[in-house]
Amino acid sequence: MQTGASVKSKILLKIAEKPKNQKRFVFFAALSLATMVTIFLFSAQPAELSAELSGEFSGWVDNLLNAFKWLLSEGVRLWIKTYIRKIAHFTLYALLGIFVSSALINTKIKKEFLKYLISAAVCLFYSITDEFHQLFVEGRSGEIRDILLDFSGAATGIIFVFIIYKIICISSKKHKKI
Repeated sequence: MQTGASVKSKILLKIAEKPKNQKRFVFFAALSLATMVTIFLFSAQPAELSAELSGEFSGWVDNLLNAFKWLLSEGVRLWIKTYIRKIAHFTLYALLGIFVSSALINTKIKKEFLKYLISAAVCLFYSITDEFHQLFVEGRSGEIRDILLDFSGAATGIIFVFIIYKIICISSKKHKKI
């Protein structure tokens, strides 16, 4: 019977082994790191600078929404403007979930479920450390609700990759049969 430590060691070795598709792994790992750096840089901004940046972006979004006012009701436009920062959190972590899970798909870990579980754990851990980091930034705070929002974005990205990966696998099997 294997201990928990030996199972963890085996998983880490499978990730560290030369990936199944090294170019894809490196590409998605680099995108994951770039997304993490982007998140960190946004989180490192003092509250005043962050609010200013959000205000500029909100103005741009407001102009865009006004261009589509014939399509979107006033209530929907107001909701988008109100939650623009939360949408940004969700979107950045959805991208992180997509990139991390895409990188791990290209490892030699045999159990597919484990690849997605590790992806979720990496994203959750990063969200927690990001919110902790914000405790030390002027005017910012670490919020549990932001961790939940970040993780729901990451989970959405991971589920998206899972669905796309399954579609690709099914369609490639159909092509092999023909």
